[in-house]
Amino acid sequence: GGDGKKDADEKEQTDPDNDDNHEKSVEVKVEGVQQVFMFRAISSKDATHNVENNDLASLGGVVKYVITEVLPESTQAKTRQTRKYNIDVISKRMFKFKNPISTNCPETLAAGFQEFVTYDYGMSTNTKLSTLIQSCGDFVGVQRQRGEDYAEPDQDPHFWYSVGNYCPNKPWVELPNAEGQTTSPCTAENKCEAKGPKSEPNKDCLKYKDSDDFVMGGLCEGGVDNDNTVPTKDPTGQRGCVYTYGKSEDVNLDAISGILEEDCGGKKCKDWMDFRRNGDKTKYGKMFAQNEETQEVTIVDAKMDKGEPFAVEYDIHHLCRGPQGCFTEGCPWKEGKEYELGLPFWKGRCDAAANARRTAAFAKMFGVHQEEDEHITMNPSLTDQTAHPCRKIAGLDPNFCQPTTPDNALSSGPFCTREFSGICSRCFIHGTTRPEDAEKDHPRCPTNILAVEEYAEFKEKIKCKSNKASEECCLYTQSCSQDTTVSGEEATPDADGFALVAYHCREEPSDCHMIDFLAHLARHNKKKIDTDSQAIKDMAFDAWGLDGGLKLATNFDSFQAKVLAAGVDDPDAKDDNPSADDKTDGAGGDTEKTDDADKTDGGEKTDDADKTDDTDKTDDADTDANKKKNEGGGIQVWVWILIIVGVLAVAAIIKIFVFPGEGTLGPPQQGDDVELQRNV
Repeated sequence: GGDGKKDADEKEQTDPDNDDNHEKSVEVKVEGVQQVFMFRAISSKDATHNVENNDLASLGGVVKYVITEVLPESTQAKTRQTRKYNIDVISKRMFKFKNPISTNCPETLAAGFQEFVTYDYGMSTNTKLSTLIQSCGDFVGVQRQRGEDYAEPDQDPHFWYSVGNYCPNKPWVELPNAEGQTTSPCTAENKCEAKGPKSEPNKDCLKYKDSDDFVMGGLCEGGVDNDNTVPTKDPTGQRGCVYTYGKSEDVNLDAISGILEEDCGGKKCKDWMDFRRNGDKTKYGKMFAQNEETQEVTIVDAKMDKGEPFAVEYDIHHLCRGPQGCFTEGCPWKEGKEYELGLPFWKGRCDAAANARRTAAFAKMFGVHQEEDEHITMNPSLTDQTAHPCRKIAGLDPNFCQPTTPDNALSSGPFCTREFSGICSRCFIHGTTRPEDAEKDHPRCPTNILAVEEYAEFKEKIKCKSNKASEECCLYTQSCSQDTTVSGEEATPDADGFALVAYHCREEPSDCHMIDFLAHLARHNKKKIDTDSQAIKDMAFDAWGLDGGLKLATNFDSFQAKVLAAGVDDPDAKDDNPSADDKTDGAGGDTEKTDDADKTDGGEKTDDADKTDDTDKTDDADTDANKKKNEGGGIQVWVWILIIVGVLAVAAIIKIFVFPGEGTLGPPQQGDDVELQRNV
């Protein structure tokens, strides 16, 4: 919603190639001060709002907001002239914050943060939080954004932040306003008066519980730094000064979505409205519509009320955007059918991997240096827990970021990591002997969490329920039964092999062998995939992340089916390294020679074996016969067998009567029939 409060401030468009825009490590002068980038979808035509009594988000969180709340065409008026709320850029600012230390104001899901406050027009829409605000006063809040209407990448939990709290029970302007805009609980019968300026607050503004002072909000005096990305002033954590922020850097939605590269009547589109009017209607002239009586959803031509066609940036099937989102009964995504229309950049709302790639594209535009083979949405200096440890945040409950040890057995968490958006958020290790907390759907910790200095002491205390890589825990403690540096070709084509390769990709992105593993997995299943195709490259890249692909390893059958569906049948495919299930003593594998016996695919031959050359059918003969049968041509298998037996019988007779001095048929000795088997 709108804010109603503005001040003049220059904004700059971010140049991803400009080193000055790259995120830098921040020196904090006040103990307990944290820093985090917060993002907001705004209009570039408006003067910059003072960021006060506002909700912001992590990068993934704001991308989710745009695609779920701003873009869907069929939720908005066809005659509109702009995107919803005039939004055309995503703004990024560096915030420094320090919440007050109080036992009455405990942390929520991230260290140093407190309750999230939903603001609309500068007014808290959750009146139940008034008591908390009166007790705690000024604070920065956080909540994790989740929902089935958007597939959230497990390696990138999305967060929303709230800042402000100045007179939170009143809006910036009187509501409803002249245009009819309003928010709950403001109605025509129950108008909400404006809160007024800080120099003269409305007499009904909220007051602190222990004094007669108005709740003035947490933005420090002089805390807006419009000249520097990193604000020069640190917050004190006292009333009236819990956060500061730096200048805005923006990414234009028209540019990143591809609108500026689309054809608008023989020229490139200049903006969203040009695309809407003059964009290619054959490609983008469709939208979803729902019949009010039958509730049936169909794809229709996108037309104004008077029949004028227009191009659609993005739309999604009605049944895929409700409370259950992508998992709603009837959502075409569940059946693998078309459920989105519009520009390719925005498609994939129900696909966690596509959403992760989209967020990474924004990060790159914001100047985050990343190679093509890395999962990075923040500069590593801002996620460095050696420089900014989580357990040493001033006033932090000592148990918030420290695993418990009931019965002297270390639990699966909670640990805290900065790799999720730069804030110290909780995570857990799955596969321990005490999995109860990890099973509550908490994010998995990055696989390097026990290598972080502040958690090194716990590495020997974690007890894993097994040493299988697919059960995750041993990858954290370096206690897996298999080599964690295994290549894609050497890994077993199963869940354990996948987990090992994914882990290695996470630890050494430049030496990732996931594409090799996918090819190996396909060959094992008599399939062939095109490793040069973009689809396979995306599949390989999406298979691992901060958690080393561990969540995917727990659903390996589904992942394998996706890989095989991308391939074609290849009956001649050779699997040089079968899965662990295929490897058994005395069976399977290639021909192996030992001093005691010659082992073949058919089993072992010993001196006591009661087999002769005229009755032995080798794997090679069976393979040739089956191959002929599968190809649908040539003589049937049983005919080949009769021919082979006949030839061997003739050879035996000749050997007995023509060359009697060279031995007789009998139990084969070691090495007697090796060459014969190979020739057959």
